[in-house]
Amino acid sequence: IVIVLTLMFATERLGLPVITTWLGAIAAYLPRVFTCLVIIFTGVVLGSLGRSALTRALPSTDHIDPERLGGVLQTLVIGVSVLVAVQQLGIDVGFLTNVVTIALIGFFAASAIAFGLGGRAAVANILAGHYVRELYEVGNTVRIQGLEGRIVRMTPAAVIVSTHEGETAVPTHLFVEALSVASIQRTREA
Repeated sequence: IVIVLTLMFATERLGLPVITTWLGAIAAYLPRVFTCLVIIFTGVVLGSLGRSALTRALPSTDHIDPERLGGVLQTLVIGVSVLVAVQQLGIDVGFLTNVVTIALIGFFAASAIAFGLGGRAAVANILAGHYVRELYEVGNTVRIQGLEGRIVRMTPAAVIVSTHEGETAVPTHLFVEALSVASIQRTREA
């Protein structure tokens, strides 16, 4: 800023109004650049804080990677801060914002469709499990699709049947879709 102001005064003294005007425009634009840098710096700091907070808050499991989710959060915060900073410079980011919005909508729609189609069998078993638990209970002897045995336990998506070959997990949707026979008599355990 000092160098630009010094050059501005020097060109004014030398009688170069075009250069003085040009340097004046640069000097007027410098606060916007400074504000832009502050916004980006704040975004980087907040993104880093959000990443570390998310990493500490979430447990690490087979399905959830806190480091990866933290990185996604940090990237989103920095991306938003860069967009705000670029807009602060006076550049129209409406088109870029629309492109990012459409891409995010497409990503989430594709994820929802993939999850819905991929989880169809699991959801069918869970829903059928509700009705199976109303019809059968642990200890009933059942026969379904050539398999005969005693129900030893029920999970949300399967019925565990003890047969002469061992325990077999039968998906609950089979009890709703196929013909099944149940004997209410319970076997006596020693």
